[in-house]
Amino acid sequence: MELMEGKEVFKFIKNDREKVFNNIVLEFSDRIYNLAKLYTKDEHLSQDITQETLIKIYRYLDSFNGNSNIYTWIYRITINTCKNSIIKENKYRSIEDISFIKDEGYEDKIIERLQEGKLLEALGNIKKEYSSVLYLYYYDDLKIKEISEIMGKREGTIKTWLRRGKDALEKELLKYEKR
Repeated sequence: MELMEGKEVFKFIKNDREKVFNNIVLEFSDRIYNLAKLYTKDEHLSQDITQETLIKIYRYLDSFNGNSNIYTWIYRITINTCKNSIIKENKYRSIEDISFIKDEGYEDKIIERLQEGKLLEALGNIKKEYSSVLYLYYYDDLKIKEISEIMGKREGTIKTWLRRGKDALEKELLKYEKR
C-alpha cells in the first residue's frame, strides 16, 4: 500500500487503521529517527522522540484528513515533538547526521577536506531553520513545496533559507579551512 497520497491514506485509515499504522512504522521510523537526531544530536533522546512521535501518530491517526501528504503530516508531528523535547531538555544540540550535504559545487570540495568532524561543528553553528531546510532538501530529497508544507512557511521563505543556509555553511567551513 502506497502511503504517500493523502486522500488514499484517509480512505485506508477508515477501513484498516492498524494496517495503516503498521505501514507508517515500517516506512517512516528511520526518517523520524534521523530528523530527531538532526535536532538533538543524542541517540537515546532521538529514540525516545521516535517512540513518542509514533505514539502521537497512532493516537491522532484518525485526525489525518487527507488534505496533505501523509509524509508532511508525519514530519510536522516529528518536528513539533523535537521542539518540545528540546524545550524540556532546555538546550539546543547541534546536528549529527551530515550525510545529507550532496549538492555539487563548493560543498563537495570542502566536505572532502573536512571529514574529520569540522562539518558537524560548522552545521551546528548555523541557524536551526537553515539546518532543517538543508536536511529536508538534501537528506530526504524533498521538494521546496513539500518542505514549505512541513515547516508551515511559504515556498519563497524556504528558498531563501536554503540559499542562506548554503551561504552560512560555506562561510563556516571556510573559517575552518583558513585555520
